[in-house]
Amino acid sequence: MSKPVASKSDSSTDITGNKKSERLRELLLSKLALLEGDFGSSDALPAPEYELTPRDYLRFAESELSGTTDHNLINCVGHLKRALDCQLDTFLHMFNLLQLFRKRNLKFEKKLEFLTAAGVFSSRSLARLNTIRNRMEHDYEVPKIADIESYFDLTTAFVSVLELTALLNTELGFGSRGSTKRSAGYLLVEYKIALPSIVMTWTEGDNKEVLQVEASTEIDEFAFFFRAVLLLSQKWINLTSDAYFLSQMKK
Repeated sequence: MSKPVASKSDSSTDITGNKKSERLRELLLSKLALLEGDFGSSDALPAPEYELTPRDYLRFAESELSGTTDHNLINCVGHLKRALDCQLDTFLHMFNLLQLFRKRNLKFEKKLEFLTAAGVFSSRSLARLNTIRNRMEHDYEVPKIADIESYFDLTTAFVSVLELTALLNTELGFGSRGSTKRSAGYLLVEYKIALPSIVMTWTEGDNKEVLQVEASTEIDEFAFFFRAVLLLSQKWINLTSDAYFLSQMKK
C-alpha cells in the first residue's frame, strides 16, 4: 500500500490529512471487485430491558385504528409516535450509541439524520414519515384516516428495518476473489460495541492499513463507516450487487 497506516485517533482525518471516510471510500471502490466473503460472526447485541417494545405500541395502534371515534384516531397517533421513539432508542442502545445522543441532547430529528447518513433507512421515506408526524402532532386537528394509515405503514416498515439491521455481523472477513492466500489482500471489518468504534483493516502482503473511527469524537465519519459495514454485511450474504454497493459509496 502506498498510503501510511492511520491508527486510532481523536481526529476525523488520518495522518495523510485525508478524511477517514474518503480513504475508506477509495479503498472500497478500488478493492471491491477483488473481495468475496470469507467469514462472519456476530455477538448478540444487548437489547434494552424496556417493559414495552416497539411491537407492543404497534399492536396498540392497530387496535385503535380499527375504532371509529376521534379518540381512537388520536390515540393511534400517540402509539405510533411511541413506537418510533422506542425503536430508535432500542436501535441506538444496541449499538451503544444512545448515551452519546443523550449527552449531546440530540433529539428525534438528529437521530433520523444519523440513520439517513448511515444508509439504514431511505431518506425519502424518513422525510415523509417526519412530515406526517409533525403535521399530526402540531396542527391540533383530528388526523385523517388516510394519513394515519400511511403513518402506520411507514412506522411498521421503520421498525422492521431497524430490527433486521440490528442483526448485522459485528465482524466480517473478505478475502481476494480466486485466491486462497490472505497475503493477496484481506479486509477485516469490526464493530466494537464497547467504545463504540468501527475498525477496517486492509492487509496486503506485508502491508497493513488500519482505519478506525469512534462515535464519541467522529459521529459524521462514524455514520459513513456504519453505512459501509451495513453494505459489506449485505455483500457477504450476496444480498447486494457490486453496482449497488458502488452507488452507495459515492459522494
